Amino acid sequence: MPSSLRNLRCQLGVLAVALVFATCACHSRKGDDAAPVDAKAEAIQLTAFLPSRIGAFTADGEAWTNSAPDGPTIEAHRFYSSADGRKATIELVTGDISKELATLDSEETHAFGSDTPTYWRTTTIAGHRARVVEEKPTPKKSQCLVRVGPNHVANVTIAPTPKPGGCVTIASLLDFGGIVASGGVPASPKRPR
Repeated sequence: MPSSLRNLRCQLGVLAVALVFATCACHSRKGDDAAPVDAKAEAIQLTAFLPSRIGAFTADGEAWTNSAPDGPTIEAHRFYSSADGRKATIELVTGDISKELATLDSEETHAFGSDTPTYWRTTTIAGHRARVVEEKPTPKKSQCLVRVGPNHVANVTIAPTPKPGGCVTIASLLDFGGIVASGGVPASPKRPR
């Protein structure tokens, strides 16, 4: 192979490596410019989607939030009661929702090796994928996880429940469109430095 051709191949190889490094550096700088997550503001925004009344339930108090100062999991919770003595809890989560997604993405009906009478089923609530867990044959409690867009999960629990699917009735009353429009925090929020 002539030396000029070898030199050209060598120069092209060096250029390719330089291009890869330049691309990586550009992507890392772009990530550094991302705005840090304001976990407190995100949590307060979520509380707006926890109404004082939902279906037959009235809030027992104000909504409360839980988050680390820099994320990655941001939650808003509210407790409710009904006139017939039932209790409900609604939780909205954004940020790192990987734990909830593991359950939502599953198709398992019963935990392997578990001897509890609780069973999961997959359904949709207002067009969103959901998983409902209840005891069989008679449910004492009804809990559902709902994937609300790419960045949120709603968790609704009703106890006791007079019939299967009690959580579905309440979850379907949440403002899913508003929650999705709020944006939320992607699964791996940028941490402030």
